[in-house]
Amino acid sequence: TSISKKSAIQWTLTLSSLTALGVYAYSTRESWSPLLLDKKKLQQAAVDILEGLRPADPNDATQRYRAYALYASGMTTWEMLGLSTIPVETAAGMVFGWPAAVASATGKLMGASLAFWFGRSVLQKVVLRQFADNAMLQLLRENSAERHHPLLSALMMKFSCFPETIKNYGTAAFLPSVNFITFFGATFFHGVMFTLLWTWLGVETSQQLEAEAANSLGLQIALGAMLVMGFVVSPVSMAWWIRDLRKADEPKPKKIAFWKRINSKSNKKKN
Repeated sequence: TSISKKSAIQWTLTLSSLTALGVYAYSTRESWSPLLLDKKKLQQAAVDILEGLRPADPNDATQRYRAYALYASGMTTWEMLGLSTIPVETAAGMVFGWPAAVASATGKLMGASLAFWFGRSVLQKVVLRQFADNAMLQLLRENSAERHHPLLSALMMKFSCFPETIKNYGTAAFLPSVNFITFFGATFFHGVMFTLLWTWLGVETSQQLEAEAANSLGLQIALGAMLVMGFVVSPVSMAWWIRDLRKADEPKPKKIAFWKRINSKSNKKKN
């Protein structure tokens, strides 16, 4: 009875939250729907919003921390919805500088953790049913626990080319061997690494815009690191991961006992 009551409360809270978000999103769809199709517009919109959060007095600690807290809250919702954080984190670096890295990482961790909790509890059946025909996710579900340590599976999922929704909700639903602590650790390692990269890119871009100068060495390095992580590290690690998982379905060669191999060699010599 207590379990059913707890489940009913979880479903009530989830449905209430999703309904409120849905109503708000629908009522404001004209302002945000075009942005999702254009990353430049999305980043510019993020810059404009974050500029509005910039404290009037940069020396006022209360105003600064309030701005960071509001931004982190927005990032939490953004991450829960599975939207790309790259343009937003870069914009935050342009507006807030390096302190944005802490707010971005905090918001991403909170959003991913909430998404994982929803995906492991009230939304698990929904996620499994939604992606029941996805051969890749079914492969992960069947072979990941056998082939890899849960932490490695969680890290590979984070470094994969999957959308953010799959990285959070999919990990919760399709990788039962990954518990919350393991997921949090993988998210922290992956999230902080990329948050520092996108913040660095935003800081360097802002400095270049203010100086109206040519691209600096720092900006070039940041762009180079972004390209390497996006076009080399992520695809290569995912390819290795999937290839190794598929080996579990391959027939294993029969092992011949040592004494049988010795007898076989001796018989060949006699013949």
